[in-house]
Parts: sequence; C-alpha cells; structure tokens
Amino acid sequence: EGPNVFCYNATITACERGQQWSKALELLSRMSEREVKPDIISFNATIDACEKGQEWQAALHLFWSLPAHVPNQISFNSTISACQRGARWQTAVHLLRLLKADVSSAPNDISYTSAMSSCVRGQE
Repeated sequence: EGPNVFCYNATITACERGQQWSKALELLSRMSEREVKPDIISFNATIDACEKGQEWQAALHLFWSLPAHVPNQISFNSTISACQRGARWQTAVHLLRLLKADVSSAPNDISYTSAMSSCVRGQE
C-alpha cells in the first residue's frame, strides 16, 4: 500500500515550509493519479506553498478548484495573501467579500490585513 492522505499532507506542508511550491503542486497532482483523495488540508497547504512562492495565479487556480472541498478561512486567507503578493487588489477584495458572505467562515485580522495590504500595493 502506498502513501495515504496524511503522508501527502505532511510532505506538501514540508514543501510549503521549504518554499518548494512546484513540488507541492506536483504532489497534489500525484495524489489523484494514485487514487488518494486530497482533502481541504492538502489544498490549503498547496495554496499556502504557492502564496509563499509568490505564485498568486497558481494559488488562485487552486482556490477556484475547490468545489468539492468547501473553502475555509485558511483557504481564503492564503489566497488573499497570494493576491496581495501579486498586487491583485481587486481579486483580494472580491475574496474578502466572499469570505464575509460565507456562513461557515468569517474574516479575521489576517483576512483584513492582507486585503488592505493588497490595496496599498495596488496603488504603488
């Protein structure tokens, strides 16, 4: 038997901490190939790896690919932060609005700070 979702999540998290965003994406893709179903932790860790690697487009793509997994506050915050790094203030504000409308999550200080920072960066 091969690695399970917990093994993949731990490895993706290690990639995120080691700023290896492309490896994290590769591992997430490999999960499906190996018939290991990614969970919200798998997606959040990969989005976070992309954010830290300043790959806002990849983070946003992953976020929008979450229909089977309801995005949570971590998903929103990591994606808003990725947009902030990419100076995509309109997208960051849109995500903040979606988070505010989400009945299962709510914005926190990280959500607001990242969105505000993206607006500042967008004006530079």
